[in-house]
Amino acid sequence: RAAIVGFFFSGGGALVYGPYGQVTRQELVRAAASQGPTLRVVTSQTQIPQIGLGLSVATGPNAQALAQNMQPGLTLYVAEIPVALLSLLIRIGLAIPKTTTGVDPTGVIGQEIRFLPAASQWIVGFFK
Repeated sequence: RAAIVGFFFSGGGALVYGPYGQVTRQELVRAAASQGPTLRVVTSQTQIPQIGLGLSVATGPNAQALAQNMQPGLTLYVAEIPVALLSLLIRIGLAIPKTTTGVDPTGVIGQEIRFLPAASQWIVGFFK
Protein backbone atom coordinates (compact mmCIF):
# COMPACT_ATOMS: atom_id res chain seq x y z
CA ARG A 1 0.00 0.00 0.00
CA ALA A 2 1.42 3.37 -0.99
CA ALA A 3 1.73 5.96 1.74
CA ILE A 4 1.08 9.64 1.36
CA VAL A 5 3.80 11.65 3.07
CA GLY A 6 3.69 15.41 3.31
CA PHE A 7 1.60 18.33 4.42
CA PHE A 8 -2.07 19.19 4.21
CA PHE A 9 -3.45 22.57 5.22
CA SER A 10 -6.85 22.52 6.86
CA GLY A 11 -8.92 24.87 8.97
CA GLY A 12 -7.04 23.61 12.04
CA GLY A 13 -3.58 24.30 10.58
CA ALA A 14 -1.03 22.21 8.77
CA LEU A 15 -1.06 18.46 9.18
CA VAL A 16 2.08 16.43 8.64
CA TYR A 17 1.39 12.98 7.22
CA GLY A 18 3.51 9.88 7.44
CA PRO A 19 2.84 6.29 6.37
CA TYR A 20 1.22 5.47 9.76
CA GLY A 21 -0.63 8.62 10.69
CA GLN A 22 -0.58 12.36 11.06
CA VAL A 23 0.28 15.09 13.56
CA THR A 24 -0.12 18.82 13.43
CA ARG A 25 2.83 20.93 12.45
CA GLN A 26 2.42 22.74 15.77
CA GLU A 27 2.90 19.45 17.69
CA LEU A 28 6.19 18.89 15.87
CA VAL A 29 7.32 22.48 16.49
CA ARG A 30 6.60 22.12 20.23
CA ALA A 31 8.33 18.73 20.39
CA ALA A 32 11.41 20.05 18.56
CA ALA A 33 11.68 22.92 21.07
CA SER A 34 11.05 20.77 24.14
CA GLN A 35 13.55 20.95 26.98
CA GLY A 36 13.03 17.29 27.93
CA PRO A 37 15.33 14.32 27.37
CA THR A 38 17.25 13.90 24.13
CA LEU A 39 18.64 10.94 22.23
CA ARG A 40 22.21 11.12 20.92
CA VAL A 41 22.45 9.97 17.29
CA VAL A 42 25.48 9.61 15.03
CA THR A 43 25.70 9.43 11.25
CA SER A 44 28.57 9.10 8.79
CA GLN A 45 28.16 11.38 5.76
CA THR A 46 30.07 13.28 3.07
CA GLN A 47 28.36 16.50 4.25
CA ILE A 48 26.18 17.66 7.13
CA PRO A 49 22.62 16.22 6.84
CA GLN A 50 20.41 18.21 4.47
CA ILE A 51 16.71 19.02 4.27
CA GLY A 52 14.90 16.88 1.71
CA LEU A 53 17.14 13.82 2.00
CA GLY A 54 16.58 10.59 3.88
CA LEU A 55 19.02 9.84 6.68
CA SER A 56 20.15 6.81 8.62
CA VAL A 57 21.57 7.32 12.12
CA ALA A 58 22.97 5.06 14.83
CA THR A 59 22.00 5.31 18.51
CA GLY A 60 22.93 3.68 21.78
CA PRO A 61 26.27 2.62 23.25
CA ASN A 62 27.64 1.39 19.89
CA ALA A 63 26.42 4.40 17.88
CA GLN A 64 29.80 5.79 16.88
CA ALA A 65 31.27 2.38 16.01
CA LEU A 66 28.18 1.44 13.99
CA ALA A 67 28.15 4.76 12.08
CA GLN A 68 31.86 4.43 11.26
CA ASN A 69 31.35 0.81 10.25
CA MET A 70 28.49 1.53 7.86
CA GLN A 71 30.31 4.30 5.94
CA PRO A 72 34.04 4.11 6.73
CA GLY A 73 36.18 7.18 6.09
CA LEU A 74 33.37 9.73 6.05
CA THR A 75 32.73 12.55 8.53
CA LEU A 76 30.76 11.73 11.66
CA TYR A 77 27.93 14.10 12.56
CA VAL A 78 26.25 14.00 15.96
CA ALA A 79 22.87 15.32 17.12
CA GLU A 80 20.89 15.39 20.35
CA ILE A 81 17.31 14.97 19.12
CA PRO A 82 14.48 15.62 21.60
CA VAL A 83 12.80 12.34 22.53
CA ALA A 84 9.39 14.03 22.23
CA LEU A 85 10.10 14.86 18.58
CA LEU A 86 11.51 11.44 17.83
CA SER A 87 8.45 9.77 19.36
CA LEU A 88 6.08 11.75 17.12
CA LEU A 89 8.14 10.99 13.99
CA ILE A 90 8.19 7.27 14.84
CA ARG A 91 4.44 7.27 15.57
CA ILE A 92 3.57 8.63 12.12
CA GLY A 93 6.21 6.55 10.33
CA LEU A 94 8.67 9.27 9.30
CA ALA A 95 11.32 7.66 11.53
CA ILE A 96 11.83 3.89 11.53
CA PRO A 97 13.90 2.30 14.32
CA LYS A 98 15.56 -1.10 13.88
CA THR A 99 18.47 -3.23 15.09
CA THR A 100 21.40 -3.27 12.68
CA THR A 101 24.59 -5.32 12.38
CA GLY A 102 27.72 -3.71 10.95
CA VAL A 103 29.24 -4.88 7.70
CA ASP A 104 32.80 -5.56 8.84
CA PRO A 105 34.12 -8.73 10.54
CA THR A 106 33.61 -7.21 14.01
CA GLY A 107 29.85 -7.39 13.45
CA VAL A 108 29.05 -4.31 15.53
CA ILE A 109 25.40 -4.49 16.57
CA GLY A 110 23.44 -1.36 17.37
CA GLN A 111 20.24 0.56 17.00
CA GLU A 112 19.56 2.43 13.78
CA ILE A 113 16.87 4.98 12.97
CA ARG A 114 16.01 5.65 9.34
CA PHE A 115 14.46 9.09 8.76
CA LEU A 116 12.39 9.51 5.62
CA PRO A 117 13.06 12.68 3.57
CA ALA A 118 9.90 14.35 4.94
CA ALA A 119 11.37 14.12 8.48
CA SER A 120 14.60 15.89 7.54
CA GLN A 121 13.31 19.43 8.08
CA TRP A 122 12.60 18.54 11.71
CA ILE A 123 15.99 17.01 12.54
CA VAL A 124 18.83 18.46 10.44
CA GLY A 125 19.16 21.56 12.62
CA PHE A 126 20.27 19.40 15.54
CA PHE A 127 23.39 18.04 13.78
CA LYS A 128 26.89 19.34 14.48
